[in-house]
Amino acid sequence: MFTKQQVRDHLQARKSVEAINFKPASGSRSLPKFLRLKGKRLHHTDILDAGGFYRVLFVWRDGAIREKRAFAAWLFIARGSELVPVARMDYHPSHRELHVHMNCEERRDLTNRGLPGTKVLNLKNSRAWDPRQEIDRINLVGRALQCFSISLPEVEGGLF
Repeated sequence: MFTKQQVRDHLQARKSVEAINFKPASGSRSLPKFLRLKGKRLHHTDILDAGGFYRVLFVWRDGAIREKRAFAAWLFIARGSELVPVARMDYHPSHRELHVHMNCEERRDLTNRGLPGTKVLNLKNSRAWDPRQEIDRINLVGRALQCFSISLPEVEGGLF
């Protein structure tokens, strides 16, 4: 759907969000069904306006042990009511460290779809995070913000 250059340009474009607040997942939220954000273990933000046509979403999944937990951050382009995924940063402690799926050089139209079978870029990971721990979740959000060139306003006391 996008060329490497277009994905890079979208990732490097300056974006900002006002605040990031996680909520327990609920079937009543107006989130796209293709994201499958239901279940007692899921927590997510709303789809946040990151400026212009960019939207971002953060998700973390709880689990009884660290290996059952996960974190994801999505960067979308909004086209009317449709969402085109540009990239998704994932962290799965059980089987894969920090990595990014990119909608790059795909022949398939992934509008309102996940990123199945797309190119993956492994990111250098300096430590083992636990998405259940607030400080680790903040660090994972920070990595995603950095990866997607998204800034937060500086507020005394933090945004979480």
